[in-house]
Amino acid sequence: MAYGIVTDEDTGENRHKYAPISGSVEASDASPLATAWRELSEETTLTARQLRLFRQGKPYTFSDTSVGREWTINPFAFIFTTPDSSSSSSSTTTTASPSSLPPSSSSRGGDTKVDDSPEDRGYGGDADEEKDKERQDDRRAGLRLDWEHEGYAWFDPADISDDPSFGGVPRLKESLRRVWFEIDLGRDAARVLDEGLRALQADHESGARQLAAKALDVFMDVLPLLPRSADSSGIDERWWRNVRIAGWHLWKNGREAMGAPILSVVLACLGIIEEKVAALPSPRTPSSSSSRAFIDDVLAALRAFAAYRTETGRAIGEAFAQFLRDEFSDCATPGSGGVGTGTGAGGDADGGVGQGGGAGNLTNKDVKIVTLSCSSTITAALTHALKQPDVPALDIHVLESRPLFEGVKTARALAAALHTAGRGRSGDGAGDGEKPRGRVTLHTDSSAAVAAHGAHMVLLGADLISPRGDVSNKTGSLPLVLSARHVNAAGPLSSTSSTPVPQKNQHQNRHRHPVRIVALAEKEKVLPFEPPAHAEENDPREVTAAWGGQTYNSSSRGGKLDDDGKGKEGRETDHSSGKGEAPGGGVVEVKNVYFEWVPAGLVTDYVTEDGVTTRGGVEEWAKGARERADRFFGDL
Repeated sequence: MAYGIVTDEDTGENRHKYAPISGSVEASDASPLATAWRELSEETTLTARQLRLFRQGKPYTFSDTSVGREWTINPFAFIFTTPDSSSSSSSTTTTASPSSLPPSSSSRGGDTKVDDSPEDRGYGGDADEEKDKERQDDRRAGLRLDWEHEGYAWFDPADISDDPSFGGVPRLKESLRRVWFEIDLGRDAARVLDEGLRALQADHESGARQLAAKALDVFMDVLPLLPRSADSSGIDERWWRNVRIAGWHLWKNGREAMGAPILSVVLACLGIIEEKVAALPSPRTPSSSSSRAFIDDVLAALRAFAAYRTETGRAIGEAFAQFLRDEFSDCATPGSGGVGTGTGAGGDADGGVGQGGGAGNLTNKDVKIVTLSCSSTITAALTHALKQPDVPALDIHVLESRPLFEGVKTARALAAALHTAGRGRSGDGAGDGEKPRGRVTLHTDSSAAVAAHGAHMVLLGADLISPRGDVSNKTGSLPLVLSARHVNAAGPLSSTSSTPVPQKNQHQNRHRHPVRIVALAEKEKVLPFEPPAHAEENDPREVTAAWGGQTYNSSSRGGKLDDDGKGKEGRETDHSSGKGEAPGGGVVEVKNVYFEWVPAGLVTDYVTEDGVTTRGGVEEWAKGARERADRFFGDL
């Protein structure tokens, strides 16, 4: 951890003491994290080019009687990742509100008592060759202190202490332990949790529900490794607190943009454990609570819960099938015709995409559904619906979903489901005389309006639903929804951009069916708190990989635009946001934002494992989940 030394400008008791970068949350800051980034830039000149967010810590509040105020501290830790530096250490930043931060509440810290001499203040009393080399690396990386600090040093987090002789400002370790959970959880449990968090952060293929299942696995791996007291009770308040700390970090530091189902899983697990602890005999004996038998009993209950989650996945598939029966009963059930192999727009010649009845086998009353990305919930629900004989045939259109093209994966899975359904009915796969179950067509993202023309439904597999019913899903969801509403609205302007509506057909457009915007998600996708204000941005190279000859080259996360695809070294680039030098000068910034919001006012239906619900139902579920979260995490 890196800590700076407060300068003489600080007239309080914190002069010449080590402290993390800190500052006050201002009205113009989008979030406490935005404050942290701003303060880092102002006080060290470091930006997202050299740093990435490592962890956020549980905020905490305390009263400062010296000024008669209550302060809320938001701790963050960042990894120093620039390739120009050999250091891979962490730095700690804290933010506070309200609008001013007294020195005593800054959660700053250090490691040794610092004398007033400039030599000692700048280097913690140990300016040896190794530290000189570290500073050379840091300077090459762009670290420059402003007037608020007169020096800095790197420390092992295990050496940090709140002892006055340590030379740090007050509440140093309290802030540190909230991001460095190794202090409380112990080496073994912390290692497994850290590895699990990194795996969740790096997983850009799994949907939110799948990530929650993986988070559950991590939680079960961590649980038996948490330290237990050596006395006869074994399972005590310290152990229970550490269980909840591990759960909080899984929620907030795994993949927060998809964190609602992870939170739901964690809350369910904590409820199970709480019941098990309450059932222990009193007084507790070594044979009950301190033995491995108790942990084994808890793990068995958590595995049963994991199996139950699988059942809810099946339930939402049937709920969606029933929704199709109820809401589209006027659509024709599949007519006669063969189930063969056809290739939709953008499909593969081998029939992997576009599988199902050919265009002539489906009627204009089949339910046309447009979706995007790869949601295990959507894929499973559509697969289930395709197997139901009393559900209308489905004309499914999938957007490719850049930058990773996961929509292709969805299209292939649905095509395979159609093929399997056809073989099941005919026995040999020929499908003679059998009913076609549907068709799958793949589209480019930019043709969303074309794909949505004549659609009955836009189907969104929510990664997160806000307490008000807003839906967070893969970027491209909002343009798809708006396009679908526009091209299917009554009036002469409701045509696709590729085919103007002839005057004689405008009367038909006035009677076009309204498109339904359906969010298909388990209730666990409802986040009971305000969603994170910061958008999740990912590696720009995921975007540029599809450019072919127009490459964007860098040894890290950004680079120079290049026409020949051979790669050239440009000048310094912003490795986090993807800024790079373009041919002939100038800077091009490549953005790779994964998720965006569809406002609740645009969503017509929410389908969960319990059936169709409304915004009111979403709000009620969010209220209950928040009460559980406050009960488990409120006192951490």
